[in-house]
Amino acid sequence: MSIEHLIQGYESRLKLYSLDGTAIACLREIWPLIEPSLDGAIETVLDLTAQLFHTAKVVEQHRPRIKALEIARFRALLGGRLDEVYLESCVRTAAEEGLLELDARMRSSAGNIVFRAAMDRLSEHRLFANKRTLFRFKVVSQVIGMDVANAMSLHR
Repeated sequence: MSIEHLIQGYESRLKLYSLDGTAIACLREIWPLIEPSLDGAIETVLDLTAQLFHTAKVVEQHRPRIKALEIARFRALLGGRLDEVYLESCVRTAAEEGLLELDARMRSSAGNIVFRAAMDRLSEHRLFANKRTLFRFKVVSQVIGMDVANAMSLHR
């Protein structure tokens, strides 16, 4: 199955978000630093979305399932590949979220919280106190923004 078949416009979206070889290599470099913050960030997502009227009941009833789904998605997204494995996780996540009556707002909310946790984690490392810090932060923002756009496309 082609990448374009899984998510229409995916190749164009990679260009729109400047996710080229350099950006993907950056993700591979920083993923081991970000990964330890993922579980806590997803717990925060679930805690906060459990307080929203439109998601409270779903999160309460399906919290472990949603957590596993979100962790798998962000591992595929931030691991630095953005290949068929990532795209298949997009399709699988959108389908599961649809069954749970969640929509792309979940991806947007989760992306925002994971982004902030990743930035906090990266800012703790001395090696990021140089010129490349902004580039690294921008790459994480770009890849999460692209992921939200993919989710919106799939939830249409």
